[in-house]
Amino acid sequence: MGLNNFSHILDKPPSASPLKVISLDKERYRKLLALVNDKHAMQLLAEYAQARIEIRRDQLEHTLNAERFREGQGALAELRRLLTLADEVRAGAK
Repeated sequence: MGLNNFSHILDKPPSASPLKVISLDKERYRKLLALVNDKHAMQLLAEYAQARIEIRRDQLEHTLNAERFREGQGALAELRRLLTLADEVRAGAK
C-alpha cells in the first residue's frame, strides 16, 4: 500500500478541486531505502505515528471549528501515510 492510497480519506467540499498527487523521483526514493530497511527505525516511526494518530483523533472528537476539523483530517491522513512509507519507498525505488 503506497502513500497515494490515502487521498480518499480527506473530506473536501464538492467545489474543491481534486487532490493533485505528487510523487517523489526515483533517486529520492532510493535515498530513503536506508531508513525503511532499518527495522528498528521503522518500528519507532510506526509507534510515533500511532501515538500521534490517537492524539489527533482525540482532538477531532472535541473540535467544533470546521477549519480545524479539516486540518485534523489532513494531519491524520499524513500520519497514516507514515505507516505505509516502507511500501511506497520500495515501490518507488524500483
